[in-house]
Amino acid sequence: RTIGATRTSRVCIGASAYLAAIGAIGAIRPCTMAPGDETQPLLAPREGGGIRCEPDSISPQTAFGLIAVAAAILLLAHSTCQCTRKFVPTPRAARYQCPPQHPKIQPLPGFSSYLSNSDPSELRTIRVTYDARSIRINDEPTILLAGSMHPVRATRSTWDRVLDHAIDANLNMITVYLMWSYHQPVSSQEIDWTLPGGGWDVASGLWEAACRGLYVHIRIGPYVCAEYDYGGIPSWVPLVYGGEADDDTMSMRRPNRQWMEAMKVWVDESVGYLTENQLFAHQGGPIILAQIENELGGDVDPETENLLPNQTLQDYADWCGEVGNMAQPNVVWTMCNGLSSNQTINTCNGYGEGGACSTRWLEEHGQSGRIQIDQPALWTENEMGFQIWGDAPSNTSDYFWGRTARDVAADCLRWFARGGTHLNTYMFWGGYNRGRTSGASIMNAYATDAIICPNTQPRQPKFDHLQELHRTIAFQLANVLVTAPTALGKEMRLEY
Repeated sequence: RTIGATRTSRVCIGASAYLAAIGAIGAIRPCTMAPGDETQPLLAPREGGGIRCEPDSISPQTAFGLIAVAAAILLLAHSTCQCTRKFVPTPRAARYQCPPQHPKIQPLPGFSSYLSNSDPSELRTIRVTYDARSIRINDEPTILLAGSMHPVRATRSTWDRVLDHAIDANLNMITVYLMWSYHQPVSSQEIDWTLPGGGWDVASGLWEAACRGLYVHIRIGPYVCAEYDYGGIPSWVPLVYGGEADDDTMSMRRPNRQWMEAMKVWVDESVGYLTENQLFAHQGGPIILAQIENELGGDVDPETENLLPNQTLQDYADWCGEVGNMAQPNVVWTMCNGLSSNQTINTCNGYGEGGACSTRWLEEHGQSGRIQIDQPALWTENEMGFQIWGDAPSNTSDYFWGRTARDVAADCLRWFARGGTHLNTYMFWGGYNRGRTSGASIMNAYATDAIICPNTQPRQPKFDHLQELHRTIAFQLANVLVTAPTALGKEMRLEY
């Protein structure tokens, strides 16, 4: 659908339908009362059903005129209102042809590659499931080493270079946010899936990852944080979907009718686009995980927020899971660092020891109480470092400057030793903010202490150090980690 429907547009649509109905009635022979029989109904049932019309009728010219007038009014209403239209999918995507020179992942036991299960030029269905230990690809457990990178902070050339670095760093997955506000900055425009610099779009960017053997975890929000202006939500959303009356006020990311209406439209649009481009694993594409919402929490005040009756924030989280699964039931959905639906996997964001993603998070079975009971341990944001305008390493504020490779590696090994089987570096590469898109006072150069510098050069010695860590996990430990029982809380020694 075109995003931006308002009550006014619904009134316009209703009025247009009413006028069209009048035109249609005027085009048939009207029913009249017989002379002297005032009790005869104007629309009387006839034998066998339907409507009995008396012989009197309007002329064909008059009927044609009524139809023409109704059609003209209908077109006028459509052109002057923000009318909601049914989403028309793009044509079915052609098979993607990968350039031959791309580096590719070496698949190993316990360390899966997209290209060992499908191919952009010859799609094969990939079955994605999970158990208490790991994500399973075609019933085989796999370690997932991932890195975050955002297409809206890239160009086609920088994107390709960073994907090559991901292969060098021994990753087998990338994690990608979709920023609604970038793809639809104003409500009157259709969603534009093209990306900075031209010559590529979201679909081609994800296929380029697949060409190298990388899986994809797509995070659609609509709130994504990412230190992006308004968390990726377009500034027009509360103006278009909300109103000035108390019962029209939008309370974002809450059980609020106006927000839920807007959110569902974005989810349907973005998932529809990915589905039409055959990017989900069950279609043969690289997307094996999808995230809805982001770091959901906080206090809810029914007195000041316009909430649905008797609805809690957990009810909203459950609704998010339902919306995701209704939009695409064949993908494994996640929700990170906060409340989650029972239809999603709760995942962790933050530091390791001393932070949110310490072994304590594992020992408490995550925030859902299900991790390593019937769901695997996924670490969606192993934080690197950021720089706020005016900050220096010796004088940091809310956002930390960076972490040493040694600290990062120690946290990673501790996570895997306690049963984790997925780890995503946030960020692997930050790229650059454009215009006024930077949030939280972050510099235009985003994630300045990431493994890859914003200019796409490897950050040393962090890159080499973590490259060897990933290599050790992929080449020597993966098959042991996904098959051995978890050492969680048991201080078990793994033999290999």
